[in-house]
Amino acid sequence: MREALIAFGQFNLIHVPSAMKVDFMIPEPSRFNASRFDRVRQVPLAEGVSVPVASPEDIILMKLRYFAAGGSDKHLPSGHARAD
Repeated sequence: MREALIAFGQFNLIHVPSAMKVDFMIPEPSRFNASRFDRVRQVPLAEGVSVPVASPEDIILMKLRYFAAGGSDKHLPSGHARAD
């Protein structure tokens, strides 16, 4: 987590009983990232508790950016593997 904070990286937390994983991405300062935070939606987690979640559109945009940067098929929709 500390490394991600310093290097604008990512880390995840796993709730072991449910196997639910939450990804945390530390954005580098930019106008685009500032605009992403303007579009964050509050999602109810439990009574009286909500969490900020990226908009679906921003999630898709970021997956496309990760794909462009690394070329990994993991960020493409299922069934859309890249033809080399």
